Amino acid sequence: MHKSVMRQLLPLAVVCLLAAQLAAGARTTPGRSLLRQLVPDNITLGRQQFVQATWALEGVTCDDVTNQTGLKYVNNTLAQKVILDFQAELTKQGWPEAVKTVVAVRQPCVTFDINSTKYASYRVLVRFNSTTTTAVKDTMFLGAVTGPCVGGYSKTLYSNVAALFKDFKVSQNTPNMTVCQPKPSPSPSPSPVPVDSPSPSPEASPSPSPTPDPCPSNATLVNGTCTCNAGLLPSTNGTILVSCTAGTTCPAAAPVAIKNEAGVTTGCITTTTPCPASNSLIFYSGSPSVRIECRNNPGGCSVEPFSILVQNTAGAVIGCANVTSNDCPFVAFRNGITTNWALAKCQDVTSCPVFSVGNTDYTVPLLLTNAPNAVPKACVTVPIASQQTCPSTPSLNFPVEVMFAEPTSPVCGSELSVPPQVCNGNRVIACYAPGVDCVAPYSLRLFTNTTGPTVAECRQLRTVCDLTTSGMGSLNPNANSYNLPTYNGQNVEGCMIAGHQRLPSCLPHRTPEPQRWPRGL
Repeated sequence: MHKSVMRQLLPLAVVCLLAAQLAAGARTTPGRSLLRQLVPDNITLGRQQFVQATWALEGVTCDDVTNQTGLKYVNNTLAQKVILDFQAELTKQGWPEAVKTVVAVRQPCVTFDINSTKYASYRVLVRFNSTTTTAVKDTMFLGAVTGPCVGGYSKTLYSNVAALFKDFKVSQNTPNMTVCQPKPSPSPSPSPVPVDSPSPSPEASPSPSPTPDPCPSNATLVNGTCTCNAGLLPSTNGTILVSCTAGTTCPAAAPVAIKNEAGVTTGCITTTTPCPASNSLIFYSGSPSVRIECRNNPGGCSVEPFSILVQNTAGAVIGCANVTSNDCPFVAFRNGITTNWALAKCQDVTSCPVFSVGNTDYTVPLLLTNAPNAVPKACVTVPIASQQTCPSTPSLNFPVEVMFAEPTSPVCGSELSVPPQVCNGNRVIACYAPGVDCVAPYSLRLFTNTTGPTVAECRQLRTVCDLTTSGMGSLNPNANSYNLPTYNGQNVEGCMIAGHQRLPSCLPHRTPEPQRWPRGL
C-alpha cells in the first residue's frame, strides 16, 4: 500500500483501536476471572438479562467532567440515567413489571491518554428480569453499538444519557449483552475460557454486585427517595437529587432557587428543570434575562425589584422581571410616547399587536432581521400625532424607520403630480437595527448623512426621486429633500439628500444610459 494512503487511514485505525483499549483498560480488578455465555433468543420468566455500555468523552479527564457538571459522582448519575432509559424502553414495549427490576452496576471512571488526547471513559452494567423475550435487550444493545468509533449511539433510546453528556464530545461507545457470572470456587481445573458473544468487540463484564447507593453525599435513601440530611439545601436535576449543600446559596450546577413566601431558599434546581407546581411564579433577572428563582404565585409582581409582568401568549402572568435589568426573557413591550422606551411588560409572543385606528399601542416591531415573520426584539408604541422616530439609544438601537405612506395611488410625496399628492398618512410600521437592508414592498432606501451616507428610512418604491419637504409630510422624521437617485441598472433603488459627496458603499455607482437619437434628427 502506498505510504500516503496508509497515512490517511492511520487516524481512523487509531480511533477504532481506542474502543478496544478503553474496554480493556477500564477493568480495575484484572484478577477477577469472568465466565460469559450466550443469552438464548427466549428466556424463562425471571431470568436476568444484561446489557453493558461504555461511553468515552474526548478531550477531558474524569476530574474535568466532575468539575464541569458539578456532580461529585458522575458515574452514579450516569447509572441513574441509564436505568431511566431502560425503564422507558421496557414501558414502551409493555413490560411494566420488568421496569421495577432494573438495576445498574456503576464502574469507576477511567482517564486515558491516547496520542496526546485525553478520554474520560464511563461504563455501566444494567440487569433486569421478568421478561420472556430479549427484544428490549437487543434494542438497547443496538442503540449503544451504533457508530462505535464516532460516538454515534442512539440519543433517542439513551435520551437521559445524551442530556447528561450534552456538553461533551462522545467519541467512542461500545456495548456488550452477555450474561455475567462470577468465577466458581477455586479448583485444580483451569479457569474456563470465555465464550464470544454475538456483539462486536465483546469485553469482559463485571459480576453483578449489589446496587450502589444512588444518593449523593449527605443524603439518605428513605422509602426509595433520596433525602438530604437535616439542615442541608437539596439540589435536583429533574427528579434526581444531585447534591446537598450547607448555606442558603444555590450551587453553580443548580443555580435556580426555590423560595417560599418569606423569600427563604428551600431548594435548588438546574436550568433545565421546570419550577415545581407549588412555586410556579418565575423571577427573571440580568441581560440577557434568565430565570433565577421559582416562587409561589400570588397572581402579581409585588416583590421589588421584580415588578415587570411576564405573561404567556394568552396574557396570564407566569413570572416577574427585574426592572433594573431592562430586559425580557420574551418580547419586550415599550412605550416611546411618554416613558422614553421604558419597559412596560414582557410577553411570550411571536409578533406585535395589529395596528388599527383604535389600537396604536405596541404595534411597531423592533427587528434584527428583515426575514418574513421574524420574532421582534420588542413591540413599541410610536406616536402618530408627532414626529415619528424609532429608538436610537445605546441599549435600544433600531434607528431605521420602515415608513408606510398614503395615498398610494397616485404615489404620494411627489410634487410632480397635479395637484401635488402630499403624504398625509405617514406612519412607522417597523424599526430595523443598523445594517438591516430594506426589502419589498418598502425597498426604496433614503440615505442621509452627507459625510458618510447611511440608510435612514425604507419606503415604497417610486420611479423618480421627487420627495420634497412638503411632499413627505411633517410627520416624517426624515422630512427633507431626497433628490439624488441611486440606480440598480435602470431602476431607481435609493434617494440621497442633496449635498452628498460620495455614494453609499452598498450600492453600485450607476447612472442611466444617455438618450440616443437616430441620425438625421
